[in-house]
Amino acid sequence: MLRVSDLHWNYSSKEALGGIEFQIHRGEIVGLLGDNGAGKSTLLKCLSGILTPRGTMELKNLSQGDSPHEFRGFSAFLPENFTLYPHRIMGEYIESQAAIYSHSKSSYVELVQQLGLEKYMNQSMGQLSRGYAQRVAILITLLQNPYLLLLDEPFSGLDTSQILQLRKTLIQGATNRITLISSHILPELYQLCGRILILKQGKLAGDYAVSEISDMNELEEIYQRESLKAEGIDTPGTKYE
Repeated sequence: MLRVSDLHWNYSSKEALGGIEFQIHRGEIVGLLGDNGAGKSTLLKCLSGILTPRGTMELKNLSQGDSPHEFRGFSAFLPENFTLYPHRIMGEYIESQAAIYSHSKSSYVELVQQLGLEKYMNQSMGQLSRGYAQRVAILITLLQNPYLLLLDEPFSGLDTSQILQLRKTLIQGATNRITLISSHILPELYQLCGRILILKQGKLAGDYAVSEISDMNELEEIYQRESLKAEGIDTPGTKYE
């Protein structure tokens, strides 16, 4: 289980995260939904160990404060703005990364096929479109075989078929890990995730089981209501309150 309690992070005098608390169990795919600037990327950076916030983060009975290196070793983080080596041949680079993380050829070839990259293995990564570069970055992140998988806007630049392939890959590998996905795209989180955490102005505004949300219209209504509440505007009571 991942436990986060009273998590705070400030950029200079601006509070980016203000007392975040939640838990996620192994096998869950959880969506982190919020507007730009809500604190989604900051939260993922804290969980990955890039930032050291105030508060408590525990994973597999390890505290980030007591064992920062071990804690960080359990996670893999794909930032929204990633960097690939443009002059490297994609297949050679994937093979080298697979060797670092002790993958057999059959295991990483399966990932290559799942993400639809097999036709481009002999191309330099600088020739790839945004969508294919995104899938290479996702594949490299998955090769780390993390217990905690952190993805920041992974659907950016992907077309419909690519999104469907990614969704299938993430679901297939979800059983033995915790997956937390940041996005502002409601339909993708609704289709993929079992829970959705709504972040507003650096605070956790809601934690909803997708099974209790009847359709996308209801999710949009929930999100709009939480936005109004974050701005201090009263809203009518619902079954969620």
